[in-house]
Amino acid sequence: MVITLGMSRNQIVGAKFEMWLLDLFKDLSQRNLLNFQNIDYNNKYFRQKGEYRQLDLDFQYVQNGIIKQGMIEAKYCSNCYISFKLRNGELEKNGQMIKGIDNIVSEVCERAVFARATKAILVTNKQFEKRVKEEAYTIGGLYILERPQLIKMNIARGKSSNLEKEIMKSDISYYYDKIGRKYLLWLS
Repeated sequence: MVITLGMSRNQIVGAKFEMWLLDLFKDLSQRNLLNFQNIDYNNKYFRQKGEYRQLDLDFQYVQNGIIKQGMIEAKYCSNCYISFKLRNGELEKNGQMIKGIDNIVSEVCERAVFARATKAILVTNKQFEKRVKEEAYTIGGLYILERPQLIKMNIARGKSSNLEKEIMKSDISYYYDKIGRKYLLWLS
């Protein structure tokens, strides 16, 4: 039995997507198809004055003999695409004022800078609005992964091309166990 800590169905499906991505990237890294190491999820990067940013997944990679930090922002969607604009130009998150963030690309880039990640990946099980891809290309350093790439990656590790079925099979008990431990430690 999995305890959902009062999460909505959408949050549970989002957690399943994050766990599926964690499994996908770990599996591809073990097969030497990706150069990611120490892949983890839901890490908080704290800074001064109690401010923090949460990363869905983070990893390390080696570039020119130097170990660098990367991050992955996961956006599960039951519709056909993820839009560029955030809901109502989200400026406050978790009680923190984040100035000037009104779109998904700026949000991910701000999070990457805050966490000192030199590589950022924005991923969805469907597709992003065209403007998301254009803006990511203009900025540079923000990689976009959508459904077609995820299907190819999943097939490369010998799994099905039916992403939703694969995602829904994800075991989130580890996810909630880790969240629970972090939450209890944070309160004490």
